[in-house]
Amino acid sequence: MKKVFEYIGLISLVCFSFFITEKTTLVVQEVDEIMIKIKDNMHNYTIKSVDAKIDKDTIIPGLVGKSVNIGKSYQNMKEKGLYDQTFYIYDSLVPTISIDDNFDKYITSGNFEKRMVSLVFLVENRNISDIQNIIGNTPVSFVIENSNVDRELDNILSTVNLKNEILISTNTDESYNLLTKKLNSLNININYCYNESKDMRFLRNCQNDQKYSIYTSNIINKEPLREVKRYLNSGSILVFKITDELKNELPNIISYIKSRGYTINTISEHLTENW
Repeated sequence: MKKVFEYIGLISLVCFSFFITEKTTLVVQEVDEIMIKIKDNMHNYTIKSVDAKIDKDTIIPGLVGKSVNIGKSYQNMKEKGLYDQTFYIYDSLVPTISIDDNFDKYITSGNFEKRMVSLVFLVENRNISDIQNIIGNTPVSFVIENSNVDRELDNILSTVNLKNEILISTNTDESYNLLTKKLNSLNININYCYNESKDMRFLRNCQNDQKYSIYTSNIINKEPLREVKRYLNSGSILVFKITDELKNELPNIISYIKSRGYTINTISEHLTENW
């Protein structure tokens, strides 16, 4: 029995020692100059999340915010031996309302604060290569239908390799299933659908597969440069029919958009709620 009490006493002493050590460490950290500076300045590096905006059946993406992780930031700076704001470590602040919870809504634009624009080309009966040969390294997106896949197979693979993006559009359940099956067999993962006429059946197919649906009522067919100047805003999704006029004006369209201070990016990069 005596040894039992000795063991209990020893264990209690060890636990108490750990407790005192932890408390002492916390006290030391609180008065450490690095910790004081972190707490004094952390509010300057905190960004609130922005909720996605829903209007009936449409949605505009929100934005993920960030908050300073005090403990990890302190440890990081302590290892470096100095306070430096570039060594802050952050936790993500996810929006309460997000496109990730609303696959039943149509995305009509990107978040206005990101100053991004997407160029989306409707392949239809034209060749993807018609655009690829013009855009160079500019990241864009192409909408294909089931009938395009076999004819455009090499160009589709080239598009993905060039970091451009494929969206899908169909008008029947059968063509949706066939199209996604074909692309999956090519190891091409599709995250976005393009819905030109708000077809609810197509929307449901995409929703069931947790694919986002893009919709815009402004499809540029004629005088593309003039129309871009008319519709261009931060967050714009500019959808084009591929015409000879577009191919002639596309270099000037890209130059104009960049001259206005916008970044051109794929749909995925544009619509992600991360910065």
